[in-house]
Formats: sequence, C-alpha cells, structure tokens
Amino acid sequence: MSNEEPKPKDKFDKANISISIISTVFLMVITASNVIIAYQSSQLEQKSRAIQSQLESVKNNTQTAEIIDKLSTNLKESDVKKDIALIALNRQIADNDDKSKTMVTEIATQVYRTELKNLITKSSSQEQNTSEVMKWTPEYKDTFVALAIIGERNPNLANTLIQELNDQKKNLFENITKTIDGLDESSKTNENIKAEYIKTKLADTEKTKFIKQIIEPMRDIDPTKHDELIKTTNQINAIDEITGAFEFSIAIYYNDKNQKDNVGKFNEYLKKHNYSTKGTHFVEEGFTQKNNKSVSSIKYFHSGDQRQAEDLKTILLDYLNLPENKEWINKNPSILSADLLEFVQEEKNPNGKIELWFHFPQK
Repeated sequence: MSNEEPKPKDKFDKANISISIISTVFLMVITASNVIIAYQSSQLEQKSRAIQSQLESVKNNTQTAEIIDKLSTNLKESDVKKDIALIALNRQIADNDDKSKTMVTEIATQVYRTELKNLITKSSSQEQNTSEVMKWTPEYKDTFVALAIIGERNPNLANTLIQELNDQKKNLFENITKTIDGLDESSKTNENIKAEYIKTKLADTEKTKFIKQIIEPMRDIDPTKHDELIKTTNQINAIDEITGAFEFSIAIYYNDKNQKDNVGKFNEYLKKHNYSTKGTHFVEEGFTQKNNKSVSSIKYFHSGDQRQAEDLKTILLDYLNLPENKEWINKNPSILSADLLEFVQEEKNPNGKIELWFHFPQK
C-alpha cells in the first residue's frame, strides 16, 4: 500500500503560505508607505512653520525698519510723536537680540539729547515755568520716554546721563551765584537780594522758587539781569523734572548678618551685568508677607519697570543655579518662588528704582 498523500492538500497548503507571504509583504508596504507619508507630512509641517517664522521675521523687520525710518527722518520735527514711536520700537525688539537692543539704546539716546535740548530751550523762553505745565509739553514727554527706555536697556548709561544733568544744574547754580555776587551794591535792592541769597539753606528744588521771589524787585531796576536769572532758574527746573523722576538702581535688603558676604557677592555680580546698585542693607522689617510669613521678593514701583524686575529675577535665578551657590539657596528656598515679583504702587519712588529683599528664615 502506498504512503503517498493526495497532491491537492499540498497545493492548498502552498496557496495558504503564498497568501500569507503576500499579505505580510502587502502590510509591510502599507506600513512603509504610512511611515513615508508621516515623515513627509512632518517635513512639510516643519517647512511650513519655518516659512511662517521667516514671514513673521520679515514682517517684524519691516515694521521695525518703518519705525526706525520715521524716527530717523523726523527726529527734528516737533509734531512727530517720538515717544510713541520709541515705545513701539522698544517693544518690537526681541530681548535676546543684543545688537538690536544696542540699536534701540542708541536711537533713544539720540532722541533724549535732542529733546532735552529742546526742553531746556523752551523752558528758558517761558516767563513762568511750572512743573505741571512742563509735563504736558511734547519735549518733556519725549525726553522722559527716551530716558526710560535707555534705563531699561542700559541702566548704567541712563545714570551717566542723569549725572550729566546734575553737573549741568550745578553749573547753572554757580552762574546764578556769580550774577548775584556781581550786582551793584550801591542799590539797596541789590544789597538785600545778595544778603537773602547768601543766607538761604534751601534744597535745590525749593531754591529756584526762592530766587524768583527775591529777584522780583530787580524787574524794574535791572530787567536784563532779572530776565537772565529767571531764564537760568527755569532751566534748573526743567532739569529737576527729569532727574527727579528717575533713579535706575537696585537696593538690596537682607535680614541675616551671617549672609552679608553672600549678599555682597551678588551685589558685585549685578555690577558686572551693567546694573547700578545702592549697596546692601541689613534690615529686620519691611519684608513681603505671604501666609503670615516673611518671604523674599523683588519690588518695583511703576508698571513700566516690570520688565527690569523680570530681568533682575532671571539674573538672580541664573546666579543661584551656579554650583557654588547651591548651599546658599538651600538656606533661602523662598527665592525660587514663582511669585517673587511684587508691584508696589508708590508714586513717590522714582522710575527705574527696584528693591531686592532677601529673607533668610531664622532658626
């Protein structure tokens, strides 16, 4: 008897194997196709995003170029709203673009110097010069905004410009002193003016008002010198309105005398990052309270200073993340708080002033 099996079964089995192989290959082809399609879609999406980013960049560069062109072309035109244009330009520039930030600072400095000169010239020509009237002038607003932006981008430069103004004011007061000292003493009026001026101990902000009062009798006796003195006091007032509005500095407060050296090191670190500081101060009170506990904070006093406060927070956190500062941060965990920034609305504080409060928990 033969053991040979019927052939049809072998063919059926072979058919099943062939179908299985074909199915497997087909599925592999489909899978490969899906992978290729997915990859191509991903590539297309990436290219699309890149193109969109380039378009936005071109758009931003175009907008920036337009603002710069308007500022440069119309810098000497008094009717151009340079303060608004400067703000728009400042907000258009990315914070991580150092070259653009430098450009903004240079443009703002040019606007500042031009408008400050116009402001002082305008104040000189006014018979009466009050703070409220001056603050409504385009020259004052342009000067104010330009200096604020300079302070935001380069606090040290802003403080240098303010010091220049203080030096200019000192020279103007010296001119007033020379003019009054040179008055003809044969006149009883002049003699009284000199006597009153010599004995005054008023602060500069009050001194100009006093000078205007005591020289009033000169209006009829010597109108030329009277007008000269009025012009000089008005110039001082204009300078005071600018210098009194700003103080680009950081004051640091701390409550643990054992941390004096660590706080001092951070103060030096800030100076290396182009910040002007008011030194470090040991205090026991004045800290921000959260859940009835004192915590560290960065206080700013004008909404326009929020960016500077945020920049300070970034620098502080970068400093604390340095390997050598790990032990210090362990002693003051509240520094890493997400709510480190605190807006304290106190108009008496000048623009640009920021306070950093280090609170170290006491055992």
